[in-house]
Amino acid sequence: MRDVEYLRFDNGTYNVATHVFTPNTPPPLPLVSVIATDGVGTEAVDGTDFTFTFSRTGDLSQALTVKSSRRRSTAQHPAWTSRHRPGRSPS
Repeated sequence: MRDVEYLRFDNGTYNVATHVFTPNTPPPLPLVSVIATDGVGTEAVDGTDFTFTFSRTGDLSQALTVKSSRRRSTAQHPAWTSRHRPGRSPS
């Protein structure tokens, strides 16, 4: 029988000679990106919808749940910028 140098576990390796446990390096977290594909759209009921493309990095064999929400800033809303001047409150 040979001397045991290392013990391998599912979460790392133990060096018997030095009594040091080295954990496995976890894989990097996936990165999710969203791009306005066409950049054209409207909020009107019968208007053209916006088109967005989602992409991700990481292990593509694993499922990834992404939650998103829409937020609108009044500073970017056309009705706000055309009717109200900066520094003034709407009446």
